[in-house]
Amino acid sequence: MHFNPVAPIVPAGSCYFKVSSCRHSTVKPNTWLRDSWGEANQRAGIERTVCEQTRRNGFAAWCGVSIGTIAMHFNPVAPIVPAGSCYFKVSSCRHSTVKPNTWLRDSWGEANQRAGIERTVCEQTRRNGFAAWCGVSIGTI
Repeated sequence: MHFNPVAPIVPAGSCYFKVSSCRHSTVKPNTWLRDSWGEANQRAGIERTVCEQTRRNGFAAWCGVSIGTIAMHFNPVAPIVPAGSCYFKVSSCRHSTVKPNTWLRDSWGEANQRAGIERTVCEQTRRNGFAAWCGVSIGTI
């Protein structure tokens, strides 16, 4: 049997890696580990390509393994503009139009249900709606 843990989805602005083996004993194989050094020194928690490409290459070299044995996971920072907006992010969705782990603006909810004006509408009503629409639990949004 092999358990494949789900990548952490919090906090926003973070970068995680998982490797099947590493020559450094401080790295636990097949476990998602936060790339705190990359976040602090190379903007891995802010820039997706730094997390998913630059840091992946760095971990491969540091661990002495091929790049294909390293999985990376980026948790983007939530948008703060424009004021009066509502965003959502899901780890998976049954609709192919929704890109996983990417913040998407809820323009329909803002225009039709006041999701950009009323916080509870954005964080509760629309969250429940997206969970049902995507076919996922509320905890993944």
